[in-house]
Amino acid sequence: MNALLRDNAQLRRQLHTALAENEAQRAEKSRETARLGERVTELRAELAGHEAAAAKLAGQLHTLQQSLPDLRERQILARRATDAEARANALSARLAEQESAAEHWRRRYLSAQKQLALAPEQIPGLPAADDEATALTGKCILCIGTHSSATEAYRGIVEGRGGRFLQQHAEQLENPKDIAAALSSADLVICQADSISRQDCRRLHAQCRQSDTPCIFLQKPGPAGFGRIVSAAFAPGERITLR
Repeated sequence: MNALLRDNAQLRRQLHTALAENEAQRAEKSRETARLGERVTELRAELAGHEAAAAKLAGQLHTLQQSLPDLRERQILARRATDAEARANALSARLAEQESAAEHWRRRYLSAQKQLALAPEQIPGLPAADDEATALTGKCILCIGTHSSATEAYRGIVEGRGGRFLQQHAEQLENPKDIAAALSSADLVICQADSISRQDCRRLHAQCRQSDTPCIFLQKPGPAGFGRIVSAAFAPGERITLR
């Protein structure tokens, strides 16, 4: 019986402890619930303030729109003015390019006029007949290597016959892709062999064979030899072979 009484007393103490812990947790939950309620009230007040501010701004926008009935038209006109200014800038840049090109051709025309005043035999590479003068129409001549003293003369020979002249330095053709890109629009390749390495010559020669582009190696630079090669390359009935 004494053992039962002791067990009963111990259980009563445990029950009182559990009840006290439960009461403490209930009080904590009540305080947390109260805090959450207060926070919800604060958030609702903030939301109401934001809604009031939004309504005020909407009213101000409406008032502004009413005071400026042509606001949309003004915005459209402003965008059109911006577009027109951009087009004007583009046209100005294009005009500058055309003026530069016109000046370039004016200088070439004056140079041609001076050359025409010379005897025909004094003009390097000048064709002797009108059929040669138009033989390069629509043709593109690619010159590999550079000699600053002869390049402009080469250009004058080609463009004077209606063709297009391109100049490439050997250093620009470091790999087959670069060579293929250079050859893509060329009808004839003239390589100034003394201004590029043997390795570059072999690489260029192989790529020309692959693309079936006529290629001539010019051993000694000079307008006279260049003009003869170009004339022979596009003479009626002639076909230049790779060599």
